[in-house]
Formats: sequence, C-alpha cells, structure tokens
Amino acid sequence: WRDETYRLVSWKSGTELVAGPMGILEPSKEVPAGMRFADEGEVSVWIVPGLAFSRSGARLGYGGGWYDRFLSKASASSVAIGVAYPFQIVDGIPLESHDRPLTAVQIV
Repeated sequence: WRDETYRLVSWKSGTELVAGPMGILEPSKEVPAGMRFADEGEVSVWIVPGLAFSRSGARLGYGGGWYDRFLSKASASSVAIGVAYPFQIVDGIPLESHDRPLTAVQIV
C-alpha cells in the first residue's frame, strides 16, 4: 500500500487487489476492513525482487530504494531472499553503506 512511500499491510486471502503503477497487485488506497498496517519488524521472511544478484547476496534493485528502506527497519533475525532467473546472477555487485545483503538468492 502506498501514499508518499510504500507501507506494509496485512493481507487476507480473498481481499481484492488492484494493479499499482508498476503493474504489481496491491490493496486499494483504502485499507479494507480486517486489514491493518504492519511494522517492518513484524516480517520474518522477505521475498525481494531485483535486476541482478551476486552469489554473496548483493542485489541491484530498480532504483527506488523501497526494499532498502524496508530492510533497514526489518528485524535483524528476519530472512531476506532474492528470487532470480539464472541470467540475473552476476559475479559481483558493490554494496553501499545502506544496502543489506540478502540471506540467500533462490534461482528459479
């Protein structure tokens, strides 16, 4: 869910989703009954998209910094998993000070 930034919303099966600006399904602007905003610290597993990944867990995102901001507030015990096609795996991606390395990269 997004206003000036993305926010996490608890989701229940059967809740209608609409296509956001990137074509990704998300709740409508009004938080439906039974849903609430969630805190990043409540998330135990993150599935993280990207353009490219290194085997050591570095990730090249899409430039918006959304996942970097989410992961900076995530619990240190949470797991962040990148999901990639084989062609997205590269030898190296430099990490910047705000980047959190992924726990693992799953090749699909």
